[in-house]
Amino acid sequence: MKKIYTTGLVEKDGVETEYVHFGSGEKPLVILPGLGIKSVIPSAKAIAEAYAAFDEDYSVYLFERRRNVPDGYTTKDMADDTVGAMRAVGIEKADIFGVSQGGMIAQLVAALYPETVRRLVIASSVSKIPENTKNEFEKWIDLACTASSEELTDAFSRAIYSDGFYSKYGKAIIMMNGEISGDERSRFVTLAKAALGFDAEREAERIKCPVLVLGSKRDKLFPEESLVETAKLLRAEIYLYDGFGHAVYDEAPDIKDRIKGFLEW
Repeated sequence: MKKIYTTGLVEKDGVETEYVHFGSGEKPLVILPGLGIKSVIPSAKAIAEAYAAFDEDYSVYLFERRRNVPDGYTTKDMADDTVGAMRAVGIEKADIFGVSQGGMIAQLVAALYPETVRRLVIASSVSKIPENTKNEFEKWIDLACTASSEELTDAFSRAIYSDGFYSKYGKAIIMMNGEISGDERSRFVTLAKAALGFDAEREAERIKCPVLVLGSKRDKLFPEESLVETAKLLRAEIYLYDGFGHAVYDEAPDIKDRIKGFLEW
């Protein structure tokens, strides 16, 4: 059967946001992707296929970051924009699944706009960036300003994927990413700086909805102790995989079923 999905653009209060939509169900689910060098919108077909388990029960929207991100753009700004985009497509309340930086955004949406979130799932995400992780983000920022496209993609991908996954797919990832434009580099730097300054520990107590934290014990960016501490702050259920990298949300074959199980209505 041919996979049905659509892409589009919404505007709210002057902010334009691209999205992917798929699924024929009535239950709203919002997906917030992680930090990326390039937009995920061109990968809409692959995204829809990866989340096919949600098709019958859910109407799924994946929202990118806003177009033309301004200097000084913060994670709170991203949360505000996400809620604006949700309202623009008619979503009043949804389950939200955020990965990595998307999980940071999702936490702030749940804390600052509690009426919009029924249940929250975050994967490979924390309530505060660990000090030992900041060097990795700073390295990416430097590479985005100085290095070749291949060097930047290689460094970024090695950090988020497990060694086994990267050894198998690394060359393909670099090839698919291709040349990185000046605008894409600038956007990546702005978003990476926003992640560097992220700290939502004070807002954690404002999150009242049920929360599930997913992650990997071998995450190279956010160590196990940071994931466990985040789950405690959010009073959340937690499940940590072994044998996958930071991008466990792409690598673990059963993670979509685990998410769907937690979101059962």
